[in-house]
Amino acid sequence: MQEQDFVIRPICSKDLKWLIDGTAHIGPGFTSLPNHKKFLADRIDLVEESFKEKNQPEKRVYLFVREDYPSKDRIGISGIQANLGYGEPFYNYQISNIVQTCKELNLRYEHRVLNLVNDFQHATELISFWIHPQFRGKHIGRYLSLIRFLFIAQHRFWFGDECVAEIRGSCDENGIAPFWEGLGRNFYKMEFTKADAYTMLLGKQFISDLNPHEPIYLDLLPQSAREVVGVEHIHATGARKLLEREGFKFHNYIDIFDGGPLLNAETSQIRTVASSRMAKIGKIVPNITEHEKVFIYNCRVKDARFTRAHIIFDDNHELVVPSLTAKLLDISIGDSVRYAPIVKE
Repeated sequence: MQEQDFVIRPICSKDLKWLIDGTAHIGPGFTSLPNHKKFLADRIDLVEESFKEKNQPEKRVYLFVREDYPSKDRIGISGIQANLGYGEPFYNYQISNIVQTCKELNLRYEHRVLNLVNDFQHATELISFWIHPQFRGKHIGRYLSLIRFLFIAQHRFWFGDECVAEIRGSCDENGIAPFWEGLGRNFYKMEFTKADAYTMLLGKQFISDLNPHEPIYLDLLPQSAREVVGVEHIHATGARKLLEREGFKFHNYIDIFDGGPLLNAETSQIRTVASSRMAKIGKIVPNITEHEKVFIYNCRVKDARFTRAHIIFDDNHELVVPSLTAKLLDISIGDSVRYAPIVKE
């Protein structure tokens, strides 16, 4: 079956209604895309300023939408926050071990503890990765996620030396998160969904005000909470595996509300960042098949466009691309593009 043609582009104000409707399907625990009209409208305004380079690089947020061709169906979103913790702390729990021994009794115990940390200030965060349920599968999420690394590679000086991704933690359709029920509720005295929404709508000062700053022994939490520490939501397993194949790893950092894993990687060592290359368009032809398949980006900011394409090189080591690819990316002969191979998994 032939794969669907598509273009991935910056989100814009005309997408607001689609985004509001779409976030109604996400459910609780997806912090960066609450189903809140004013927040989403303000978010798009910030994104448009970012792509137009009208704000400081450290304040920028980039959101991308996949649009199928020729139907123009919008089916998913992904994003980048350029600089974590700009203006406010970025909180996580770090899991560490404490060893306690008693020579007189010949006893030795190891305990896992949680410490509230700000270890990822100024890192770049991957955010807002979501596919509409009716379109999931068929590599759709893979393309939408990985094009972010082409953007980061092209504009490397805007982004941190480290890249992180908070993977959504365990939570049911009613907003019940076992980790929150076992820990957070005791200190915040509110529902998980309300606390989760506050982080985006009100900022994170309330976390500093209400969250315990002393080490928390995991042994003191109920088993239901301990079992989901570092465990992703059932719908986030694919996203986690995708990032792990890119070189992201779990280093014992978790979300303070749902206990989901935080993955991180050195930005320059991310597979798609490291393997991406620049090339000039030398020729545009009607079609290319059975040759190298790549992610390809037109290298622009305001009018950024990404897609998937077959390519070949001519005798001058310039790229030859299909005419549909040139149309989707709005490129011509002589333009520069960035591309990276699509690795078979």
